[in-house]
Amino acid sequence: MPVILALLLSPISCSAQWANFPTPGLPRTPDGRPNLSAPAPRAADGKPDLSGVWEHLNSRTTAYYLDGIDIPWRPSSKAIFDQNTADNQKENPEGHCLPRGLPKADAYRLSSDTWEIDYEEVGMPTVIQGDGQDAKSHGRIWVDPETNRILITELVNEAKTVRTTIRVSYQSMPLEGVLLPVDMRETYLLKNRFYTFEGEATYGNFRRFSVNTEEVIGDPRK
Repeated sequence: MPVILALLLSPISCSAQWANFPTPGLPRTPDGRPNLSAPAPRAADGKPDLSGVWEHLNSRTTAYYLDGIDIPWRPSSKAIFDQNTADNQKENPEGHCLPRGLPKADAYRLSSDTWEIDYEEVGMPTVIQGDGQDAKSHGRIWVDPETNRILITELVNEAKTVRTTIRVSYQSMPLEGVLLPVDMRETYLLKNRFYTFEGEATYGNFRRFSVNTEEVIGDPRK
């Protein structure tokens, strides 16, 4: 019995084993490696077949494929990029498990306990019309769980020829804690043409004012 216990309690080392499942139909070199210089596979309609599993190169060593490319950086953008590369992307929002797709700006930073609400338009007719027909929308809303206040909104509208994305960030201003829009980002993608237009607007210097109005409500119509 002591011998059996010794065997059960002794650590056992093992190494991971990865099954070899080569992708069928993948062009290969004589040594069996994927031929990265081979022509792209084509679908039935003649367009490049991009189906399959894709993985980008290590962004920390290849700088998102920017090696050897002369980019007309803005000085402020270049400084941020260099800093992120130097500190191993520690300030990247995705590194803090923050939602993907949001602008990498201070106005769009969220705490880890923020609620995310996803929505999708399903009814007809749609609120937004595009290209003369219904254009469904979807998006996300981020809410502070303690105050139930909306922090960021995202609207994505899918028209036939244009995809529109509008994101707005709200922050508490020194007006009795009222949340006001401080930053808006718009992106318009022309489908099938790969043209993208982007716009940015910031808001500030809010002022409080009051307006006196008089309203007269008539009898309900029968």
